Amino acid sequence: MPTPLEGFACPCCGLYRVSNRLITLDELLHIAFGDRLRRSSGTRCRAYNTSEEIKGSRTSGHLPIWGPENNESVAGDYELIDATETDLRRLMWTAIQEGALGVGYMPDDNALHVDLKPRGYGVALWIVRDGKITYFFNI
Repeated sequence: MPTPLEGFACPCCGLYRVSNRLITLDELLHIAFGDRLRRSSGTRCRAYNTSEEIKGSRTSGHLPIWGPENNESVAGDYELIDATETDLRRLMWTAIQEGALGVGYMPDDNALHVDLKPRGYGVALWIVRDGKITYFFNI
């Protein structure tokens, strides 16, 4: 098993199951943004994902059910240090160019959700602003 990427193990139990494709995407994003890019979430166990704190979907890319062997997570959350909205938009488009299939843009938190979860309709894009989610699809 690879050495866990800092910030990608489940914070409640330490579960770490990250797909190789996500590790590659993570490396490409870090090349583009360097030390300003911080991992804030990766693998989540079911209990943590459904907790009041997270309120995650039962099909979340953070759950270890999506990788090639159906036992790896394919989602990561990132923060940019001292980010402007332009920086976050650049991170979003870089993630898509590098193969992300799902990107959730959270400017209120200077954060971005990136996943490789397969979708029948192509790439999913969404923005979370003031707690409200707006979806955009088929990019």
